[in-house]
Amino acid sequence: MDENDRVFRISGIPAELPQAALGSVLDAVFAAESGSGIKTTVRSLGPHPQRGTHMVATVTFSSVPQKLSKGASWQLSETVEHNNQSIRLDLEIDVGFLGFTPTNTPIGDESDRIDCIAVSGLSSHPFGSWKKRGGRFMWLVDDDAAVPSNVRMLLYGYDTSLVASQSFQNVTDIGKSLAAAVQGIRPSAEGAFEPRPIVFIAHSLGGLVVKEAICHMVKTDPRVARCVYGLIFFGVPHNGLLVDPWLRIVENRPNEQLITALKPHSQYLQRLAQEFGQAFALGKSRVISIYETMTNLPKFNGKFDPDYLVLRPYLQKIWANAVADIQLRFETAPSQAEAETAEAFRGLVQLWPAEEAGRSSGELRTEFE
Repeated sequence: MDENDRVFRISGIPAELPQAALGSVLDAVFAAESGSGIKTTVRSLGPHPQRGTHMVATVTFSSVPQKLSKGASWQLSETVEHNNQSIRLDLEIDVGFLGFTPTNTPIGDESDRIDCIAVSGLSSHPFGSWKKRGGRFMWLVDDDAAVPSNVRMLLYGYDTSLVASQSFQNVTDIGKSLAAAVQGIRPSAEGAFEPRPIVFIAHSLGGLVVKEAICHMVKTDPRVARCVYGLIFFGVPHNGLLVDPWLRIVENRPNEQLITALKPHSQYLQRLAQEFGQAFALGKSRVISIYETMTNLPKFNGKFDPDYLVLRPYLQKIWANAVADIQLRFETAPSQAEAETAEAFRGLVQLWPAEEAGRSSGELRTEFE
């Protein structure tokens, strides 16, 4: 990857700072070391999910500032001049993107909001996982039509490193952390619960993390669990994967147990499948499962990528129906018929990439309808 394509996350931006001015203000922050040479490109901007008085941006630089060239996180306190005003900035900058990274500012009535959470996979990056390989297009950020204005888009990052990792976390631990994070950002009013649809987009191991999170929320906060409406899975190893290459990387390290649990039809995966089938017994849910028979998924080359054009109509159906379906779900008690329907995964759509042998763009197979 070109060092100048490296994406940085900047937290602590005052909410009153106009988005149009953010790039030039950040240019001024780094001007002292480079004159006027560094230009900042703001890739995304959104309110912090827990500290709404501050914004979070993802940015790239025309040339990586010297003070950001070493390490993985930094704290900067600067006073810059903008429009004849002094602006005090206390910024936290990182490249790991752990936790939530908002990528937009939703607009419209709160009652029409949808939370969409993208969870990346094993040994991946929360932003880079969804970005064109060797390019700039990141479909969750760069295609306005992909995410309606009433959707709050959040990237979720967790420690997925394998090389030299000292983490003892397993998939269950990571799923519980995701569940706690989701519960911590959900809207609530005094004495009342506000149902807002949740849609998860997950790649590879991220799909198992999402399933664990849902299982945990059913036990700890069933109202939030009932808000889960859509699941979009990219190449999720529900039945396991070939782990030998990964085991050679993590041999005798604390995270070896995480990889071992992913062996095909392991006891862990069988347990998760059973628990998830019971936990996600919710009517009118939408599940899209995309087989990863191409090396690029879940990356797309651009807005007119044939595989992307196959996926988009299904996303649009989720956005169009989520609010009404979740409101109906909370107005009526779950019926046995709904539970049986959900356990059979009615509405599960399995999409194949457009270039798979023998299939043309737009062709798909639907099961359990």
